[in-house]
Amino acid sequence: MINAIFALLCGGAVFAYLYSVCDCGFQQSQWIFVIGASLAVALGVWLLGLIAGAIGRRMTGRRSA
Repeated sequence: MINAIFALLCGGAVFAYLYSVCDCGFQQSQWIFVIGASLAVALGVWLLGLIAGAIGRRMTGRRSA
């Protein structure tokens, strides 16, 4: 759950940054780029968190055995 919240915060931060940097009328292609980049960052952070959690569980499982 924490991983999903962190991913949404990262995606929101990217959205806010790109929205402030690319503030030049915002036609449809610019909105698609900003939203797509934000979703890609959120999805990437979420997936990295899942992978890190799986690796962490595997490592702690091996140590305790």
